[in-house]
Amino acid sequence: MLLGTSLSFSHACVAYIPTSFQRGHGVALAFAAANGLMALLLYILLSRENARREREYGSAPKEEEVHAFESEDYKRKWGLEGMTREQIVALGDDHPAYRYML
Repeated sequence: MLLGTSLSFSHACVAYIPTSFQRGHGVALAFAAANGLMALLLYILLSRENARREREYGSAPKEEEVHAFESEDYKRKWGLEGMTREQIVALGDDHPAYRYML
């Protein structure tokens, strides 16, 4: 069921009743505000995660750096000792070198 069709009553369509329109716009405004708050929360949490990874592992690798998954130095730098190449690739955004783009 669509939410928009339930926000104004059918008798409100016959005669102009401002409260009916205010209710619908109020709900739309509430959803827009909730969306803005969620975006702000996500930005704050991802910024904190990036800062934690910077503290724990150092700066992110440059774009031109090669990821030598088999290298023991690479695994040691990122705390991936004992993992295979497939396991490292499967980490995705859980990989310590990954940084969220904000």
